[in-house]
Amino acid sequence: VWDLSGSPYIVRSDITVASGVTLTIKPNVTVKVNPKLHISVSGNMIADGVNFTSSKDDGDITTLYTSDYWTGITASGQISCDNATIKYASTGLYCSGSKVNLTNSTISNCQIGVNVQRTTGLNISNNTFLNNPRHIYVNINCIGSNGLRGISENSIAGSSSYNAIILAGDECTSTGVITNNNNIYIIECPTIRSTLTIEPGTTLKMNTTLKVYGTLIAKGTIESPIIFTNFYDPGNGIVNTASKWGGITVVSDQYYTGDFTAENIKIMNAKGLVVNGKLSLCNSEFYECSDYAITFGTLYQPYVQFNSLYTTNGMYNINANMIIDACYNYWNSPTGPTYYDAE
Repeated sequence: VWDLSGSPYIVRSDITVASGVTLTIKPNVTVKVNPKLHISVSGNMIADGVNFTSSKDDGDITTLYTSDYWTGITASGQISCDNATIKYASTGLYCSGSKVNLTNSTISNCQIGVNVQRTTGLNISNNTFLNNPRHIYVNINCIGSNGLRGISENSIAGSSSYNAIILAGDECTSTGVITNNNNIYIIECPTIRSTLTIEPGTTLKMNTTLKVYGTLIAKGTIESPIIFTNFYDPGNGIVNTASKWGGITVVSDQYYTGDFTAENIKIMNAKGLVVNGKLSLCNSEFYECSDYAITFGTLYQPYVQFNSLYTTNGMYNINANMIIDACYNYWNSPTGPTYYDAE
């Protein structure tokens, strides 16, 4: 037990809470950790109301050099932090197979606020994330069928375009659900090889092409559409002509046939949607696409009706042997689509 009588505690070497051991740090205790050192929890740590910071933090300065940061808390066991503060760490809290309860706390001035790589139980809610270049960073392959329901009602501010939850990884290879929970997501995983489902009302920001080799299911509602927009979108689906992301490509090759099922979605500020695999798309909208809203190169008959294309170029079919039924779509003109003459 670390109680108030010993505060502040100065950590001069790495701390390890071994499996089967519980470290309790009493409320209002300050723990100052020397640069580059960490607290590793394989057992159990209870740190409600605790202030974790760098030993270089004298309370009078607002910013430290990153060379003065401590490494942070690494959790593979159980962590409870309620009404705590974590400051000036490389990664405030790194979760690797842990059960984490981080609530009503402030995580500020860390390079990464929370990094979730693997977890057995997650409750990160009602926290304030402030001035972290990356606030909440999640390996997309660990979200599972429960999605990110444990991450909710957090206030995220002070880091420009990264004021969102980052879903990262080279490839999405595990079945998962991206839950709404009033979160905005930045997708840094460019490839989907499994089944990924997106809940209604979710906003996803991207700065690259999202390639679908597996199955992408995005079914919004009229009241709660799913929005795909560019990284620099200043809000929740605002038309921005200055920058385009690569759009969505549904892939078909000798190993994979991608499948995109969507309704009540908005694709904004993108190059567009390229379909070489399977597509079912209805009641959706396209805004400010730099290429065609939808380009077809598929050998599979798509379903594409009751959509609105608020773009200069509507649809283009590369495959002359495929006749695509594109009736009942709005083509940004009361007279319908313009005939395209290849010559």
